[in-house]
Amino acid sequence: MKKAPPLHPDVVNFNHIAYKVPNIDTFIKDHQALVLNERMTVDEHLDIAFVKVDGTVIELMEIK
Repeated sequence: MKKAPPLHPDVVNFNHIAYKVPNIDTFIKDHQALVLNERMTVDEHLDIAFVKVDGTVIELMEIK
């Protein structure tokens, strides 16, 4: 099994909210989000990424 990359310290040390989005890349571009952890594939149905927008850590979830 492939090991997941380490999570950014802000993801580990601060609360975050999760949003289901149609497209992770579009959300990042449209909201000028700071990427904390790049897109990761959880399984064949889900990709996630961690970003920061206006000081808030957000987990983006894209259902495939």
